Amino acid sequence: MTSGMYRRFVPAERRRRMAALLQRRGSVSIAELEEAFGISAMTARRDLAALEERGLVTRTWGGASTLAPVAHEASFADRLQRDVERKRRLADEAYKLVKPNETLLVDSSSTAWYFVERLLEEPLPCTVITNSLAVMDLAEQTPPGMQFVVVGGILRSLSRSTVGPAATKAIRGYYADRAVVSVYGVGTDGSLTDPDAYESEVKAAIVSRAREPMLLVDASKFGTLAQNRIGDVEEFGHAITADVGQDAIDMLAAAGVELHEA
Repeated sequence: MTSGMYRRFVPAERRRRMAALLQRRGSVSIAELEEAFGISAMTARRDLAALEERGLVTRTWGGASTLAPVAHEASFADRLQRDVERKRRLADEAYKLVKPNETLLVDSSSTAWYFVERLLEEPLPCTVITNSLAVMDLAEQTPPGMQFVVVGGILRSLSRSTVGPAATKAIRGYYADRAVVSVYGVGTDGSLTDPDAYESEVKAAIVSRAREPMLLVDASKFGTLAQNRIGDVEEFGHAITADVGQDAIDMLAAAGVELHEA
């Protein structure tokens, strides 16, 4: 790529050529756009934002892509084996925020599963309400002072969870002190996504019914998109992060979320 080869173009033409470049290459970084078009990083981001508004590109952390959002997901068993060390660090940090006698809404993510595993290692008197059948397996031997509630709904085997209108309605019938939620992807604008529409609705309901929702995310979640929107990071009181970049930290801080590095 020749440095500054498109320097002479006005913004509209520059963006047209930028979109064409992305179509040819599939993805491009901010640094590459700076070099190719002789523009600043701020101008490159502004151009990408304009192209994203037109549905021509998908912004990622540090650049953009023409790839469509991910519409599939791995099984719960597969996800449980990924990034185990990070998930345990997130679980440890989330555990520190829990107080005795709280009610906790817990989603069906593998990260939340590790949180419940941590909770059972040093049990606190509390109530856990969840749509995760895998979490209920953990609770087979419930310690004194703890109570587990599973909401009914449509069985979703891939995620070992209950979903659908009945599950969402049941969750909306509760109030909780905290929610423990993880997501498939976090967009550059703070949007949270999941591959399954029903699962997204359940997660959104969990967040809405908690006084202090907690978002547990590691570096793999940023720059990944799925087709169903859950909500925005600003809906969370706390974000517990592991190994995320400074851009992500800045975005979460700007949203007014209290940050906890695991």
